[in-house]
Amino acid sequence: MKTQLLKLALPIGMGMVLTVITVMGLMTATSGCQKDSTTTQHCTNTAYPLYCPNVKVCCPRGYAHYCDGNCSTATCPGGTVNMDNCRE
Repeated sequence: MKTQLLKLALPIGMGMVLTVITVMGLMTATSGCQKDSTTTQHCTNTAYPLYCPNVKVCCPRGYAHYCDGNCSTATCPGGTVNMDNCRE
């Protein structure tokens, strides 16, 4: 009896794990990456479409980081006081 129970435990456990992964994937696909209506109002200039919400600054396309008063293409160096990631 115990050996049959152990033979069933692995397939049932794997099935449960795959079900959980599938449900989480479906939830992520239906709820992810929606534009926030409050952030689209901030950067109306097409030359500066990226909004940095923490510092309330618009940056040009390609400059996805804000580091101490400047928009940057690379991540901020250590010791930066005001930094933010910018997005559309």
